[in-house]
Amino acid sequence: MKQILIGSGFLLLCAVISLILLELSGHQIRKEELRSALNRAMKQTMHSYVEESDRDGYGEEEFKQDFLDHFLVQLTSDGDVSVCFYTADAQNGFLDVEVCGEYKSVTGKKRMIRVRKTMICE
Repeated sequence: MKQILIGSGFLLLCAVISLILLELSGHQIRKEELRSALNRAMKQTMHSYVEESDRDGYGEEEFKQDFLDHFLVQLTSDGDVSVCFYTADAQNGFLDVEVCGEYKSVTGKKRMIRVRKTMICE
């Protein structure tokens, strides 16, 4: 009987440790996905800006839309993502964006990740 209690306690401890590790690794994976998607989208947007800035009519809305198009292609995981443009200056090639991702963790809690990046095209 004593061995059964020790064995079940050990199994419970292993399950809790596994759950904690899954929670932490899931959060890091989601954060890295948002960070890398934001970096790639910013670089691609600035590349598009350099190519299209000579064209008339390329303003802030086109600048923002280019970023959103590039960003949404990069995401693979499910979850709610919101994008906040702090500054989108198409004339000077300045873009300041914050991305917030909300997802459900392994334990069922809602978690949020925020990543902000600023880029200036030279």
